[in-house]
Amino acid sequence: MLDANESNDNPERGLATFLDQTTLVDVHRQFHGSIGEPATYNRGSCKIDHILCTQGFLDCVRSCGIEAFGEGLDSDHRGLFVNVDASKLFKESTLDLTHFSVRVLDSHIPSYVRKYHRELHQQFSEHNIYDRVLQLSKCTGPPTLELLDAYEAVNRDITKACLAAEKALGNPKILPWSPELLTRLGTQYYWRKLQSLKMTKKNIPRKLCNVALSLGCPIDSNFSLSLA
Repeated sequence: MLDANESNDNPERGLATFLDQTTLVDVHRQFHGSIGEPATYNRGSCKIDHILCTQGFLDCVRSCGIEAFGEGLDSDHRGLFVNVDASKLFKESTLDLTHFSVRVLDSHIPSYVRKYHRELHQQFSEHNIYDRVLQLSKCTGPPTLELLDAYEAVNRDITKACLAAEKALGNPKILPWSPELLTRLGTQYYWRKLQSLKMTKKNIPRKLCNVALSLGCPIDSNFSLSLA
């Protein structure tokens, strides 16, 4: 994504030259053309923000667009977005994110967070990650193979440090999460609650009716609906 401060209409300007030299393409122009293109800076008259990509990446783009001013982040520029077919881009099916209920680290537990931070700091110190990142941040000029290898090495060590810090939290006893399990637990809750209402001869609350509808459970016609 590039805030170029210029359009790529003029072939003699820097952006157009850059595109010719790199064979990159403007995603939005490939999909929508340049006619009627909106200004992306609120005090400008043309599109000066661009998302550039290779032809191979372009083949994986499903759609793209430009947001209105003020939509999303508070900025004097419009937001640009691209929807990508991840499975096509990465050549295989992507994995779903692990549900929060089976993750070891829970940010809602302050003691876990404090221990995680301590362990992570220790890992970073042992592997000299702070100094390595500082040195890499001072590098200027075009990237070399040696520099890219150094970035990759730091990235691998940061990942290992995060996993080690998480492992140090222990293994809390948690049940595996699944939509089927939640449905069965909800169904059990509904029938137990219904049995209790029958015994106490109370009306079925509206909230319980909503639970029944979401689970596909039948609502006993002998019950009166409570407005609560």
